[in-house]
Amino acid sequence: MRARLVLCVTLICLATTPLLGQADSARPPRANCFRPQPATACRAYFVFELSLMGRLAGTHQPHEGPTPPGAYRDLREYLALDVGRMVNRPDGYAIGGSLQAGGIENGGTRFALKARRRDWHAHGFSTDLAAGPLLAQQQSSFPNQGLVQGFGLTAETALGNRGLASVVLSGDAIRIEGRTASALHAGGRLESFPALGGAAVLVIGVVALIVVLSRVGFE
Repeated sequence: MRARLVLCVTLICLATTPLLGQADSARPPRANCFRPQPATACRAYFVFELSLMGRLAGTHQPHEGPTPPGAYRDLREYLALDVGRMVNRPDGYAIGGSLQAGGIENGGTRFALKARRRDWHAHGFSTDLAAGPLLAQQQSSFPNQGLVQGFGLTAETALGNRGLASVVLSGDAIRIEGRTASALHAGGRLESFPALGGAAVLVIGVVALIVVLSRVGFE
């Protein structure tokens, strides 16, 4: 009887040893990641996004006389970079914030501070919600005034995949020169490593353009 008991205990120990080894070998989530990932992989991740947004609809600046189509559109197309940080929650979403800086087609700049939420879904998909205060520039409605600043709000929603790219829908509204200017935008966004590559290409392009223009100026 004692021999049988010892044999049973030995077999149980041998059977559970691989399971214990597998549990010990499981990798814990990293503290910080550059590519956005859910809580099983990262406790937090950095936001690094490059967005190109086109204008779908919106208000127009007051003007008189015939003008080219779209010449007085408010809050035009823009290219923007978002930098921030998100913290994953154990129940399938992440919260955090980002600072956005970008340029508008007509020469103005835009800055936004956004509170953000990302919900993680199956097959690597995610949905985003973000909103916050916006400072944007655009051409004045009055002659010889140049660029003027407006203050307001921006909000957006996005559908992304694997923390690499997203499609984005956003809306802006600002008070400028005694009126409210607003616009609806849609576009695409690169995240993490693709965004880093896109930013590098833009920097190289700008440097090359400056070099070409300087050479033309000296000739």
